[in-house]
Amino acid sequence: MYVAAGKLHITNHLPQEINQLSYRLRFRGRVLEVQLTQGSTQVQVVSGTPLMMVVDGREVEVTSGTIANGR
Repeated sequence: MYVAAGKLHITNHLPQEINQLSYRLRFRGRVLEVQLTQGSTQVQVVSGTPLMMVVDGREVEVTSGTIANGR
């Protein structure tokens, strides 16, 4: 996870030994929930306004109630 050109980037590098990882983070006044598995990356806004970000190399709009999928 990093910020470049003002956008949050999340890339799934989950090690084979871990099947799933979930966490929440605060970014620019929004609370995001990230769920990583071996086959997918899912991000959604838990609170706050929609956010343009990059998930696994794809630019997506993440909103409340909608899950942005990477991979």
